[in-house]
Amino acid sequence: MAERIIVGADPCGIMIKEEVKKYLQDTGYEVTDVGSMPDGTEVDYYEVGARVGARVSSGEFKRGFLFCGTGMGVSIVANKFQGVYCGLCESVETAKLCRTINNCNVLAIGGFLIGGFKAVEMAKAFLETAFTENFSAAPPEFLRKAYQCIGEIETNLYNQNTRQGENETVELMLNCEDPKILGKYFDLYPIIDGVTTNPLMISRAGKVDFFDYIRRLRLAAGERKLMAQVTSSDCQTMVQEAELIRQAGGDGMFVKIPAIEEGIRAMEILSKKGYNITATVVGSFGQGMAALKAGAKYVAVFYGPMESKGMNPCAVIKRLAAYIQASGCEGRILAAGCKDLEACGKAMKAGATAFTVDPETLTKGMTSPVTKEYAANFKKAWEGVHGIGVNITDLKK
Repeated sequence: MAERIIVGADPCGIMIKEEVKKYLQDTGYEVTDVGSMPDGTEVDYYEVGARVGARVSSGEFKRGFLFCGTGMGVSIVANKFQGVYCGLCESVETAKLCRTINNCNVLAIGGFLIGGFKAVEMAKAFLETAFTENFSAAPPEFLRKAYQCIGEIETNLYNQNTRQGENETVELMLNCEDPKILGKYFDLYPIIDGVTTNPLMISRAGKVDFFDYIRRLRLAAGERKLMAQVTSSDCQTMVQEAELIRQAGGDGMFVKIPAIEEGIRAMEILSKKGYNITATVVGSFGQGMAALKAGAKYVAVFYGPMESKGMNPCAVIKRLAAYIQASGCEGRILAAGCKDLEACGKAMKAGATAFTVDPETLTKGMTSPVTKEYAANFKKAWEGVHGIGVNITDLKK
């Protein structure tokens, strides 16, 4: 399958864009052109830079080309998008070096400075040069480490920016189907923001009155978010089940729907009716993006199960975070089934703003031999001076 390339230009870059586009098409690439066009359709540099930047950031395209008068404007805009590394080049050699040293995925060229023939040669060099290839000034290990560090800086800044608003606080959801256990954990850990369940979990209770069970979970959860999942696999029945789940759990109920093709259809129908949708069992960027476009408020990336199968959930989370940033949608990424709180931390670093754990995992994450030892030492030292069982309130008496 031919690689897909995205190109774009403002009015000052149309001529060299057309030259490069023809070369790409003649070479066998599948080219998407987002403007400007020779027929007079004009797109300003800041808009075309955003068009290309957003679609490379989302993962829809791996590489792209941008053109304006100097190349500066479009490169500045494109580099605002997470995961976009746009190199502004003015020679064939720098077009090679931006790939070799920096692993750039977008090349910006200025139409005021570069002619069509040279632009084509630069594009050819850009496409044919691999990261770390033939660069004697630094070892490949250094270049890869530098690229990784830049990505970490970018991710950290992105996470800081996306969490500044009140709605972007990190949420902790508890995987639990037992109302009694919920009450206990809410008392111990008031930091819990919500509760998630699924058919497997509820089946542990045996053949119970499902709707009464949802009402009991709602009563236990109080004003916290509550998520319950449909059980069918066809769109029509999913919609019917969602209606019944919301009737039992109230208007604020979140309905979990698997991110399969029929599920995406159901999400779109239900979101238009004002339902709160959580797309569950998300295992790929494509599933998550489709769910977000269908109106899901949460996309639950199956972090734990993906890790157990040797998959990379953080890579999916990073791409979804980039898509959310680029598209401006209001969906959130939920890392589901984290095996420990360390995994939750990795998921948050990648861009997740919510995660789920089971009660045992939460309890384990809240304990440490260091804490236990030093808390006991502090108490022992205090009581050695003031007496066994004496605390600060006793000193006031």
